[in-house]
Amino acid sequence: MDMQSVTAIFPGLQIRDFRILAEHTAAENREVCVQLTVLLPAASMQETGNRTKFEAVAAKWLKMKSSVVKSSSYDRLEATVQNQILPFFGQLRLDELDPACVQDWIDELAEAYSYSTLTKAFQSLNAIIDYAVLHDLMPVNNIRDRTVLPRNNGRNLRDVVTFTPAECERIIKASYEKNDCGESEPLAPLLPFLLNTGLRIGEALALRWGDIDRKHRFVRIRKNIKSVRNRSGKADEPHYLTIEQNSVKTRTSDRVVHLNHAAMQALTALRKRPDTDLVFPNRHGAFCSYASIRRMMQRIFRRAQVPVRGFHVFRHTFATNLFAQGVEVKTVSSILGHSSVKITYDIYIHSIQEQEARAVALLAEADGAAAASL
Repeated sequence: MDMQSVTAIFPGLQIRDFRILAEHTAAENREVCVQLTVLLPAASMQETGNRTKFEAVAAKWLKMKSSVVKSSSYDRLEATVQNQILPFFGQLRLDELDPACVQDWIDELAEAYSYSTLTKAFQSLNAIIDYAVLHDLMPVNNIRDRTVLPRNNGRNLRDVVTFTPAECERIIKASYEKNDCGESEPLAPLLPFLLNTGLRIGEALALRWGDIDRKHRFVRIRKNIKSVRNRSGKADEPHYLTIEQNSVKTRTSDRVVHLNHAAMQALTALRKRPDTDLVFPNRHGAFCSYASIRRMMQRIFRRAQVPVRGFHVFRHTFATNLFAQGVEVKTVSSILGHSSVKITYDIYIHSIQEQEARAVALLAEADGAAAASL
């Protein structure tokens, strides 16, 4: 079988790709052609895939991920794709996606976003390309090993915001006071509870009374709630839904957190309701939405004359206070439920360095006192 016969049977194949046919016998060439009938669909698909727009592949990848990840994780993936990836690559064909253009994208994102956001976007981009390779839309992923992320030298890490000791006192006081109408906020003890446990807001709102051991003064963290986008498309439903996840954020997030006196006092101040076993329910006995808790926080912040801040500031304040008391980073990481000590260190590096500096200063003072006594 000559080359013209092969290309007649397989018009999508180029002659230069099959020069090897001229070097073999007719019988061998017939065997090659049999193999080509198997390889041709994949080759044809790759050729078609090279003309496919990147945004189409990203949409298919997102659809696939929607069935295998939690709703809250999907919302974050979708936001990453929509905000950091598609504006740059969406209209490119797959054959236009090369390491040079991806490196330009990395360098541009590095100037505008934190290192964490950049790495998540890079991971998602590679996952989409891997998806294209898996479905024979691209031959290989030549991006991962031929592009370079900037070093995480701390320049892109935002400073950790915390409440000052005075602000903590005012928040706790305002949480137990009545408002201008003489009414108390039923869930206001949540704020002192967060300040003294370091729980994520979703972990606290998922708590049930059965998770709390008053005798031994600890709480078991095993569930979480998330605010996720409502994808029903119904106009009369809220844009976001509050759902319970039967697992926490990471494997190490399933943990026991011990309760100090202030945390126990916050729980005691709550009214245990007969219609629900939730510790922090809404007025209907269901999970509180993040939005309703934010509104309550804003009211308490105003009374306490404290600038409005987000949920995570309570967690940051708790961790920073532990470091100020000399607690080692491994213990703090365990209490917070981080997946690794490195995460704790990267977030609270400034607090850790301050603690280390104080320890060295104390050592110098001790040496000076010892020398003076000689």
